[in-house]
Amino acid sequence: IQNRQDLRDLVANETLKVAQESGIDAMPPEDHPLIRKIDELKQTLKEENRIRRKEARIAANSIQELKERVHELEDRIRSMGFRIDTDLDDEMQEFFTWEENVAAHSPYDRKNTPNFKFRQYNELPPMTTRHLSILRSLLKPQTFMEYKDERTSFNFTFSNYIQPAVTCPPLRIGVANGDKECYLLFHKISVDMIKTVHGLDPHVHRFHSQLSPDSIAVPANFSQVAQVVKSTHFRACRNLSEFPFMAGVSREERASIEQLLRNALLECVQDGVYEKISSMDPIDEEILLTDDLLLQEPAKNSLLQVSGAARDWPENRGILRNTDNSIVCWLNGEDHLKLNVLEKHHDVPSTFRRFCELHTAVKHKVEASGKHFATDELFGYLSTCPSNAGLGFTCQVVLELETGRRQSDSLPQCVTSLNLILRRERRATETSELERWVLEHKRAY
Repeated sequence: IQNRQDLRDLVANETLKVAQESGIDAMPPEDHPLIRKIDELKQTLKEENRIRRKEARIAANSIQELKERVHELEDRIRSMGFRIDTDLDDEMQEFFTWEENVAAHSPYDRKNTPNFKFRQYNELPPMTTRHLSILRSLLKPQTFMEYKDERTSFNFTFSNYIQPAVTCPPLRIGVANGDKECYLLFHKISVDMIKTVHGLDPHVHRFHSQLSPDSIAVPANFSQVAQVVKSTHFRACRNLSEFPFMAGVSREERASIEQLLRNALLECVQDGVYEKISSMDPIDEEILLTDDLLLQEPAKNSLLQVSGAARDWPENRGILRNTDNSIVCWLNGEDHLKLNVLEKHHDVPSTFRRFCELHTAVKHKVEASGKHFATDELFGYLSTCPSNAGLGFTCQVVLELETGRRQSDSLPQCVTSLNLILRRERRATETSELERWVLEHKRAY
């Protein structure tokens, strides 16, 4: 019985059949066989409809599960740098099958969340020609076998360390340090990473911090030359030795880090206000975004996402800033703390002095609480990504130059000789006669 018409047909047929058998032309009594047959057919239809609805619910649930699985796979493919409408070549299909199998059979890790699972690699990952990370060229079979069973006292494993490079082929670096011990436990890779990324051998160029305004000799004519400077931005990333870094931290540890650093910063920044990024005002977000000071949810194929550093986002992430946004501090982004000092004038030395004073004040407050910034005599300040190790410090200056001046004078040659980077700023100037350029030092060790 598929519908009401089927029921009518059955009733009509049964009526004729019963009438012929009983020989009754008048309306049948309540106990007539025809009435009983109709009741039976109604019950049959009711039961079949119940079964059909149950099967429909099961089918709908199966379809929903399939859709969620498809979306999950699409997200993973996108995180690997591929377009969904592009067919995977045989090499990548084979790798993808291998990676799926590893993910399915990796043991439980206390750091896992519903949306992120740490892997365990028992064999050298078969990274493909699409894997572009520095780690791919450094990770030899003997190196893998040497480290594969190693783990830090915070239970961050070698598999956790290399997982970003394996699961996200486009990554440039490919490793995530889960705590201070990773730099020493995986020493060979750490040294080779520093050599490749910074172009320096840490055994030869010993780390030495010069984050002091007195260490900079300011030329006598600097104020005249600096008239083309429109703004100066100093940044530094720091982690605490006593906690795992963001890729290895637990929810409880992340909350403790937030509380400790928030309290320290509020004591150091007199007009500072702390805001959780989950509850920020949209207007404030737009203002910070304009100056590249907003802590945003990381992209699918970013180191934060593929290393596990973005787990439970945006929980226990926040921004501390002063009233004019010249000081903006990020908590629990890629690293425990990122200090930003941005001033829109041409007095670069005064901005640097202000940055150094903030850094020193926060460092002292952290130490007063019994904690310390993670450092090493060989690798300097330690960070999640080796590209930020060493000084863990960036200086960026925005210049406003006459249109065409960059090409006509010796500025490009001067920039190169000083180990600096010069690039065009995205935002337009108020007049077409001027162009804005961003001058930034290459990340030095």
